[in-house]
Amino acid sequence: MSSPHLPMIPPRLSLDALASVTGVHPDLLRRFVELGIITPISDMRGRQWFTPDAVGTVQRAVRLRTGLGLSYSAVVIVGELLDRIDLLENRRSVPPRHSDLWRKDTSWI
Repeated sequence: MSSPHLPMIPPRLSLDALASVTGVHPDLLRRFVELGIITPISDMRGRQWFTPDAVGTVQRAVRLRTGLGLSYSAVVIVGELLDRIDLLENRRSVPPRHSDLWRKDTSWI
């Protein structure tokens, strides 16, 4: 039963659940954590959990590795570049507010 007074617990996946969903061995997922490809969230007991978006990140890393033959170090860099491109494209597709038309955008500096 849900209550409006209780905090919402965000969906999360254990390492084993993430491995099961993605088909990637848990040892490789631990390597992804070491490389910074995915980042776990620790709870108060020290257990590590992954958000649902980690599934897409793992799948993208595997595609880059197998499809392009990239090393996992290169996968990190390419993944960061792809994330940055998505951010810039999303920012560009949002029409500016009227008050923003008079400001100079210096965020790229």
